Amino acid sequence: MLNSPYVILKTNYAPFFLIALILMHLYINLFSKNNLAKEMDY
Repeated sequence: MLNSPYVILKTNYAPFFLIALILMHLYINLFSKNNLAKEMDY
């Protein structure tokens, strides 16, 4: 009985965590590309 609320929370919040991880991954990739572009300009 105590585990059921945790399972429901995990299933409900799993998509949000996945979206957050994907957004962070894309943001880090864009940030690294911008840094490489700045380094190449120099």
